[in-house]
Amino acid sequence: MPIDAKGSDLDHEIRRHKSFSIYDSGVRSSITLRSTNEIQWKKFFSEVTVTTDYRRDRSYEERWELLRKTLADDDFKAIRQVISLASIFANPLYIGLAGSLSSRYEQHASASLKKNNFRSRFEKYVVDNELGVRFDDLVFAALPVDFLSDEAESAVSTKELIATIEHILKNIIGPVFGDR
Repeated sequence: MPIDAKGSDLDHEIRRHKSFSIYDSGVRSSITLRSTNEIQWKKFFSEVTVTTDYRRDRSYEERWELLRKTLADDDFKAIRQVISLASIFANPLYIGLAGSLSSRYEQHASASLKKNNFRSRFEKYVVDNELGVRFDDLVFAALPVDFLSDEAESAVSTKELIATIEHILKNIIGPVFGDR
């Protein structure tokens, strides 16, 4: 999801983007993990709550506000563009299997997938958390998988190859909207 730090409330913008990293399809409100453990005959209860908190430093918020007010519009827009381009470093929200990116995008955009409801889950989360992000703001990207030799293609189907790559990437990267 592209980062657009256009608002004057930098804290709100950071929390809005961090809120996507804590999405969990099985949780309907805040994410709290509870556990009971025994160590040396003693029982320990622990509770961890995942939040959008971060290492907040108000001096950066003040500096951001100063930049927003004092720089020419084009200069401030250029800074925002650098931040937006840096969104390529964020974890993707979703990784999915596709033979054709354009047809897969159309399936998601029209919410015509019965098996996968990424768009509806995304839009519900945005509305429930008042995040103000549109589905059309998301960046869809693809990696080509047409690099196999004819010999390799006869050994494994493209669909199996894509499914294997998708499984590996989901487990390493952990896209938050990857689970239903």
